[in-house]
Amino acid sequence: MNKKEKQNVRKKKVMFKEPVKDENRWSSGYKLTVTVFAAIFGYLNHHHVATLFENDRHFSHLSNLEREMTFRTEMGMYYSYYKTLVEADTFSNGIHQLYRNNKTEYPDTINTLKRFNLYPEVAIAALYRVANQSGFLSKECWKVERGQGMAPVLSCEGLQDPPFFYL
Repeated sequence: MNKKEKQNVRKKKVMFKEPVKDENRWSSGYKLTVTVFAAIFGYLNHHHVATLFENDRHFSHLSNLEREMTFRTEMGMYYSYYKTLVEADTFSNGIHQLYRNNKTEYPDTINTLKRFNLYPEVAIAALYRVANQSGFLSKECWKVERGQGMAPVLSCEGLQDPPFFYL
């Protein structure tokens, strides 16, 4: 290679340099603002959905069995897996029940954790078990009279009640 060809090669290398990446692209003020707005809108959405659910189904006046019956289609299926984890003797036993499930597609045994992507339910159930064992959760129960000809039911509200925590 002569001297002129070497200079051309050097120029080409300079022309095709990768752009410099800005490691600190978002300022901390911007990140804080987005986080605050996300938390506010998340809370507003939670309050809105809970109010709609209560107004539609009178959730606070139902027994636990009746509350569980209001979960339809996929919500009911995913709640049943959450309930399996919450009611298991140990958390690892509940995970094992989901990992080797023979109830969903009887007689076959399937891994429902992977098949139905139950990782959000696993996280919620783990949070419930830790918070409940730590004493952070509470509930209030009372007897609800539902009118003539209908037996009264025990109705509980509070985050210690699994259906309420799930919602």
